[in-house]
Parts: sequence; C-alpha cells; structure tokens
Amino acid sequence: MRYVLNSISFLILTMLVGAGALVLGTGRAGAQEQPCTATIQKVADPADDTTFNFSISGDIVDELNLSDPGDPSTFVGLGIDDTITITENVPPGWALASIECTEGTDNCGDGVFIPCLTATVVGNSVTFFCEDNDSATCVFTNVRSSNPIPTLSEWGLIAMAGLMAVVGLFIVMRRRKVTA
Repeated sequence: MRYVLNSISFLILTMLVGAGALVLGTGRAGAQEQPCTATIQKVADPADDTTFNFSISGDIVDELNLSDPGDPSTFVGLGIDDTITITENVPPGWALASIECTEGTDNCGDGVFIPCLTATVVGNSVTFFCEDNDSATCVFTNVRSSNPIPTLSEWGLIAMAGLMAVVGLFIVMRRRKVTA
C-alpha cells in the first residue's frame, strides 16, 4: 500500500512540475511560442553613440534603445499571427535617411513566394506580420542634420563680403568723379 501511495505521489508531482514548466515557458512548448524573429539594426553617420529610441506597438508593447557603435542591434520575437509596429523616434539634430528590410526566406504563399515574416515600411515605422517560422532584418540609417542657421564664422564671412562690396562701389564712384 505504501508503495502505491509513493508511486501516486510521484506521478502527481511529475505532472505538476511538467505543467509548471509549460506555464513558465521553460519546457519545449515555451520555446515554440516565438517562432518569428525581427532583428533591428542601427547605423548612424557619424557613429557617435547617440541613443536612438524605438517604440513597439501592436501585439507586443515595449520600448528599446539602440546606439551605433555601442549597442547597434536587437531582436524581437513574434508569435504566429502577431503583428507589431516598430517606430523610431528620431532625436533632434538627426534625420532618418532610410529603412532597408530583408524579409523572411521561408515561403508561406501558394505558387507565389510570400515570406512567412513580412516587413512593411511606412515613414519612420516598420510593421512585421508573422505567419509562420521565419526571420527578418531591418536596418534604420540616420545622418546628422545640417544646421540651416549660419555659424558665427559664416556670419563674419557674409559681413566681410558685404563690406568689400560697399568699399568696391565707393572706389568705382570716386574714379568716375576723378575722370569726369
């Protein structure tokens, strides 16, 4: 009888531990929950470790920060039928030059190739949709904006050019008076 009770206790304990592992995501089922991987890479010109903030919305809501060259890439896992949008919040003094994406390589189309993880670029955002196991990569490239306001040295050059024009005009008018 004691042997039967110990066996039943062991069986119940094994079932509870197995169920707990599935709930916590440490078992095999937990590893299958994120079949798609979206990799985000940051390229900045100049690469001066400026922090670029990204917001994630959709089926996953989060924020992430990247910097070039310090921390230039990260990845986000998506489940089947998940849709997320990753938006770069461009910092002052910078301009988003381009977003280039390489979609997944696994085919989820009938007859026509349709990647299982699609990436759609709109403005400063990329929307990912995971249909099945696949991965995609998007590279956000930023450049430092040019300053449209002249600097002090540019103002000095402008003032010097204006002064030279006035002096030149004065000399021309004086020579005309002398020759007349």
